Amino acid sequence: MNGAAWTQVFGRSTMGPGVYRLRETAQLDADTLEAALVGAGAWTSQRNSLYEPLVRAAALPGGASFRVVRRYGFFALPEGLWVIGPRALRHVLRLLNMDPPKRRLSGEAEEAPSEEYIEAEWSQFAAKPYLQLIGATLPWLRLQGSRDLERVRHASPVSFPVTATKSQPPADLQHGSDPYWEFDPRVRDGSFWVGAVEAAGPSGHLLLSPDGVKAD
Repeated sequence: MNGAAWTQVFGRSTMGPGVYRLRETAQLDADTLEAALVGAGAWTSQRNSLYEPLVRAAALPGGASFRVVRRYGFFALPEGLWVIGPRALRHVLRLLNMDPPKRRLSGEAEEAPSEEYIEAEWSQFAAKPYLQLIGATLPWLRLQGSRDLERVRHASPVSFPVTATKSQPPADLQHGSDPYWEFDPRVRDGSFWVGAVEAAGPSGHLLLSPDGVKAD
C-alpha cells in the first residue's frame, strides 16, 4: 500500500470528529485491514445473533476499528468499516505500510507523534493480556452511530474475572495445551450476553458465552 495516499483509502466520516471510513473505492478491503490488525497482535470481537446486525470491532490505542459486516432491519449504519480516533488511524496506517499525515489531525491535542513513538506504543498495547484486549473491544459492539459515539468511546473496558481449571473441555473445544478458562457467571455483564461473542486474535478463535470462554 506504499503507493497510495492515506486520503485515497480513508475519508472523514459524518459519524463524528476523528472518525474515518474506509472508502469503497479504495484498493483495500475490510478483511485485509482486519487481518493486518490481528497479525500485529490486536483482537477482534463480533456479535452475531439472528435478529441483530453482524458487527465486529477491534480496540486500538486511542480508539478502535468498527465494522458493520451485515445490516439488519433499521440499523442506522451502512455496511462498511470505520477507524475511530486519530491515534488509532495512525496505527492502522503504520500497519498497512502507508505514510501517515505529517500534520496534526482533528482531535489530536498535540503535534503529530513520531513513527518511533507510534511503533513503541503499539508494542506496549499488543503485549497486554489477551482477555484485557478482548474486554476493550466489547463496548464497541454497542455502537450504533453518531448518537452514541461519545458514550461508547468513553465506556470502560469489560473486565473478565476468570479462573483457570485443569479439567478438560469437550474434545471439540480443546485448543492446544492452553488451560481452559471459565468466566464466573455470577459477575458477568448480562447486557453483553445476548447470544455469543466470537473473538479472534493471534492465538486463534474464542467463543464467549454465559457458559464460559472456549477455544473454537
